[in-house]
Amino acid sequence: MIPLKPLGERVLVRPMQPDTTTESGIVLVQDRVPETMGEIVAIGEVIPPLPPDSVQIGDVVVFSWQAGQEVLMDGERLIMLYQDDLLATVEQEA
Repeated sequence: MIPLKPLGERVLVRPMQPDTTTESGIVLVQDRVPETMGEIVAIGEVIPPLPPDSVQIGDVVVFSWQAGQEVLMDGERLIMLYQDDLLATVEQEA
C-alpha cells in the first residue's frame, strides 16, 4: 500500500521498464530508455470528461515519456501524472 493519495485529477503510476531482450535472447544495450507504461497505484478524484470507472488501481496505462513528476517513496520510484496525460489503458488478456 502506497501511503500517498494524489490530489485532484492526478494518478500515481509505478513505471514499467521496457523489455530489452529480444525473443531470440539478445540483450539490447541502451543508455536509458524512458518509461511509457506503468501500473496505477493510487488515484485522486476522477474529473469529467473521464467516466468514474475509466481508470482503476492496478490498470496498466500508457503515457508520454515527457509527462509527469518523479516521486521517491520508500526507495521506490513512482510517477505522478495528470489524468489528461494518460493516453490509453492496456487491455489484459484473459
